[in-house]
Amino acid sequence: RGVASRELVFSSESKEKTEKDTKLLELQNRFNRIKNKTNFIKEVGKACFFGFTLHEIMYREDYTIDKFVAYPRHKVKFDKEKKQWKIEGKEEKYIDDSGKWLLSVYNESVENYKGDTKLRAVYETYQEIKHIKTKMNGILEKYGSVIPVFAYNPDLSDEEVEEAGK
Repeated sequence: RGVASRELVFSSESKEKTEKDTKLLELQNRFNRIKNKTNFIKEVGKACFFGFTLHEIMYREDYTIDKFVAYPRHKVKFDKEKKQWKIEGKEEKYIDDSGKWLLSVYNESVENYKGDTKLRAVYETYQEIKHIKTKMNGILEKYGSVIPVFAYNPDLSDEEVEEAGK
């Protein structure tokens, strides 16, 4: 089921006690106070498959992070004219750099502003399989669910094959 623990433990590969360890402990304490941290980690992990993910950061009164609210990907769009991300709904909201939003984009570049996906390698194969299934369904519609197949010798001419099939 993924991450099932209520408390995440941060650690360092360094065996020496350093200033990093105290910072790791501070980060661990801050992160473990977030209410929906496991869902947050799960959604950020999905960014490498869907290209991006967007969260709204909700703060407590003391300005520490209370929780992350994920937005559905189909409502988040990139406005090419304004070169800014927006949330579509009853009214459009543009995402600014105010510290209220956390946008995670996988492999973002100038040409690929919406991010990339690790599934790109299997996409072409998926399209080919989809095309083959469409062709098979067309054959089934045309000829029915039973398609007779006749074996023949490939060395024979077309006339000899047709004669043998009669």
